[in-house]
Amino acid sequence: MTGTLSQIEEARKGRVKTSTEERSRPIGVLIGTTLGFFAGFAGVNVFGPLVPHFADQFQLSSVAAATLAAIPSLSGALLRIPCGAFAEMFGPRRVILSLLLTTAVGVAGLLALLALQPARPLPNAFPLLLLLGIVVGSGIAVFSAAAGQVSAWSPPDQRGRMLAIFAGLGNTAPAVSALLLPLAASAVGLVGGYALWLAALGILTACYAALAPDAPRHPAGRPWTARATLIAAARRFEVWGLTAGYFVSFGGYLGLVAWLPSYWHHTYGFSLREAGVLTAVFSLTAAGARAIGGAATARVPVRLVVVSTYGVLAAAVVVLARTTTVSTTVGSLLVVAAAMGVASATVFRILAERLPHMVAAASGVVSGLGALGGFVLPPLMAEIADLNGTEYAPGFLPVAGLALLVLPAVLLAAGGRRRGHCVEADSSPASSRHSAARAARRSACVGS
Repeated sequence: MTGTLSQIEEARKGRVKTSTEERSRPIGVLIGTTLGFFAGFAGVNVFGPLVPHFADQFQLSSVAAATLAAIPSLSGALLRIPCGAFAEMFGPRRVILSLLLTTAVGVAGLLALLALQPARPLPNAFPLLLLLGIVVGSGIAVFSAAAGQVSAWSPPDQRGRMLAIFAGLGNTAPAVSALLLPLAASAVGLVGGYALWLAALGILTACYAALAPDAPRHPAGRPWTARATLIAAARRFEVWGLTAGYFVSFGGYLGLVAWLPSYWHHTYGFSLREAGVLTAVFSLTAAGARAIGGAATARVPVRLVVVSTYGVLAAAVVVLARTTTVSTTVGSLLVVAAAMGVASATVFRILAERLPHMVAAASGVVSGLGALGGFVLPPLMAEIADLNGTEYAPGFLPVAGLALLVLPAVLLAAGGRRRGHCVEADSSPASSRHSAARAARRSACVGS
């Protein structure tokens, strides 16, 4: 009898321990994936905050310098599309670790190049810098795999909140890198600054590996199924209208994060540290507006939100291109950041309302191709600035023109039949029977 009672007690303790572990594991996964996303997304700013220094050291034109600042967004944007499918096929953990290790290889290569450059100037250094920027930028694609990992581990009733925390905190990475990289470079030199970046990347990758296992019994996807889903999404006109809108809102945000350090430095003579602080303020404002403003406008008619955000964005950019004072410039940029943040959230709200049964595939196309704006816009802005001599401010005008150009496409994608919060947008009987579809729509609301 005593032996039986002890066995029952041990079994009870085992169940309690297992239950506690099951409750705590999603929190650990949330922390780990957020750190992994943060580490990868910081790569968008691997050059941007220090572009004036690179332009001087490697004798780059303004267009070449802008291309260098924007190059990480190219690979990061394009890899977002397949990485979501790869995560379904092989599990998100493998995909994320591969992307973070690739990013580490790129940062290590940049360290080696910068260490060799003073003693042995390299004639082909600029193409090497571009190649390394492409490699580092691969970490930006961590989001598409990490969001699925968070979703798989989250309790259904907490999935939306946990995805919002994941995306909100991870999206602060450009602001933090814009702030800290110039400070580190001024304190320990350019090579030392990137060495600290590599060390931080290694620590964050290790934290992700320790905290975020793949979900148990992760279902292996089928390559042809993933391909068919992407093709089906590409056939919907809403996808292309929203991609155009996201090209301006989120792609424009990435482009300005890359462009602003040079703008502040050359237009107002701010140091790289001061320019980094101002760029960080812009980035944090956009991230906050995306989370808070997106939620605040969730019950406002979506077409009104679209017209307001893109209209305000265009008007603020025009003011920004015409002003010559620091105070007006800062105020205009804060309005631009807020408009871009709310517009980005609205794009995913529309996507969830209009395409509830293909959210994952459509999100991959919209976020991947839309983020290409971060690569296309800085060189275009630099070209416009070159046409105006030494004036950088007119370089902002393409953003205003594009905002007005894509507005009809986003309105067409929004339609006029559905209103309300994106999580509950599709209330058909079929959707109510599929909790997985509802969870996917929640994840779309916080897409990056």
